[in-house]
Amino acid sequence: MDSGADKNSLDVSCARDLMLEGIKIPFAINGVGGMIKSYQEGLISNIMVRNITDPNFTREIKVQCFPNPAGKITPPSWSSLKPNFKHLMDIEAPEFLDEPVSLIIGNEDPSLQVSLEEREGSINEPFARQYRLGWCVFGPIGPGNQQQITALSSVKDNYFVDLDEADWTNDNIKS
Repeated sequence: MDSGADKNSLDVSCARDLMLEGIKIPFAINGVGGMIKSYQEGLISNIMVRNITDPNFTREIKVQCFPNPAGKITPPSWSSLKPNFKHLMDIEAPEFLDEPVSLIIGNEDPSLQVSLEEREGSINEPFARQYRLGWCVFGPIGPGNQQQITALSSVKDNYFVDLDEADWTNDNIKS
């Protein structure tokens, strides 16, 4: 989950693996530090997302597809971290592959950003927020209370996105 992102973004290699169809358009991403990255053959498509701990919740979302939307961010192992935080011990999450995050859910679908529950620890402990798609844990989780963000069934890293709204309409989606 990324409340700092305007749009939903999916890694283009995942889009290929899923054989997504849509419209190919050029677009530019404004990233951290004002860096702009252009893509001549970006893909806009739709995918279904679901809460992996509660498969009864699904939602179709629009995604812009380009390489590495979350950079090299890789979610840490929650099962090895949660014993350190008793206020978060009962939060269940599946283990993830040791691979970079491939999907960012931004503010294009604001109802997915709604907080259903929050858990707060002491001043130097992480907090957790439950969204419709699952839990995210924010704050110091690494050695020496490093500010690091972990993903349970979603990720937050205020990273980017500014896409020309004229290219982002339902009329342009063919899938």
